[in-house]
Amino acid sequence: MKKILKDRIIEDYEMFSTQEKKVAKYVVDHYKEVLALSGGDLARNAGVSEATVVRFAKTLGYKGFLQVRNELKDEHSIVKRVSSKSHNTYTILDNNAISDYYTHLENDARMFCEKLDVEMLERLCRNILDADTVYVHGLGSDRILCEYLYNYLPIMGIRTVFVGQEGIALKDRVIGMTENDFVIFTCFPSVQESDLWFGEYIKETGAKMFMITDSDITARVFGVETDYVKTKSSVDTFFNSPILSMYFCDILLMKLKEMAPERAECFLKKYDRITGQE
Repeated sequence: MKKILKDRIIEDYEMFSTQEKKVAKYVVDHYKEVLALSGGDLARNAGVSEATVVRFAKTLGYKGFLQVRNELKDEHSIVKRVSSKSHNTYTILDNNAISDYYTHLENDARMFCEKLDVEMLERLCRNILDADTVYVHGLGSDRILCEYLYNYLPIMGIRTVFVGQEGIALKDRVIGMTENDFVIFTCFPSVQESDLWFGEYIKETGAKMFMITDSDITARVFGVETDYVKTKSSVDTFFNSPILSMYFCDILLMKLKEMAPERAECFLKKYDRITGQE
């Protein structure tokens, strides 16, 4: 299946120059809006010269920005014709397609686990266990992971606040955050205004943050260099598959139990007692 331009930009991000990376970030974060921009508009919005936009296009293998924009138009015209499907999704879901899909999932899971940084995982667990309160944040479909963690962290003895609101409701939810708290921030594939506000507020309070995302660029937008995990599926669909992210959450929960067994066991037994499952 052909990769969309955004995924190519994300995968090849490190090959761009410092100035070209500004263009790359802008294109990824404003993917649909770029369709309406000229090369000059893109340069002004990204804070670079028009020559940088041309170099960015050439680094991707195009003669100039016009070809990049035409590529985007082709992508979006297909989406408009078949609004319920992404053009990268299987058009016929027969046995071969299903087998191919699960092969991709199996390979994704194996590669993800092989590359997972255990030291990073341990550092993440220590931050969670040491925090006064853990905030789990996700908007839209990102809420799936947050609701999953919110279901299990409290019964392991971890004080948890679920943050799935936008605007004023978001601000009301996090007003009590302090430097002693910790945030698990889910954000993929696009960054919303409320996400950006919350990212700045986390810095203002001095709280620590860990990000679950599908994009290195998204992590960099929030100034996160190492404390994040990328759960990117190799199959592009019209939905954001949480499968790899769920794998990571399961691994995280198991590691938390390993690192704080007495705490986890105490609260799990308490949970059994109050729910009548003893």
